[in-house]
Amino acid sequence: MKRGSGWDGYKVHLSETCDDPGADQVLPALTAAMVLLKRLDQAEAENFRSTVLVALDAATRGLKGDPGPVLADITRKITSALDAA
Repeated sequence: MKRGSGWDGYKVHLSETCDDPGADQVLPALTAAMVLLKRLDQAEAENFRSTVLVALDAATRGLKGDPGPVLADITRKITSALDAA
């Protein structure tokens, strides 16, 4: 493997604001991904769900104190989108 061409994993950045116009596409895409994965392989669907939840937990763990209301709402919406499939 060439130096600098390795995969470093997924990176997640969560903030207390969400004004990205693409954000409205993310939740339906998560649900669609779960629907497809469940159809193809239930174990992979659960692995995907787990991976997303671990990334959310890791992204919020470094915050001082409890997540604010906006971040808590985003986390709830992402979890709901995963579970809607």
